[in-house]
Amino acid sequence: MDVLGAQTQGMIRYMIEQELGNLLPVEKPFASLLTMVEVDPNDPAFQNPTKFVEPVYEKAMAEKLAAAKG
Repeated sequence: MDVLGAQTQGMIRYMIEQELGNLLPVEKPFASLLTMVEVDPNDPAFQNPTKFVEPVYEKAMAEKLAAAKG
């Protein structure tokens, strides 16, 4: 999960830097900061997750894929 968060931050940072680079004079330096977040493994939200990370399939498709992939 941390890789996905870093990937998202990196893509957003890249877009912001592109726009700032287009707006600021060339001689005006700027930088961005990539952060990391530590999550409490005992957070109650982990007991009832509501956001899917992988694709979500209807039951028939899930059974078909399970049978095909073992």
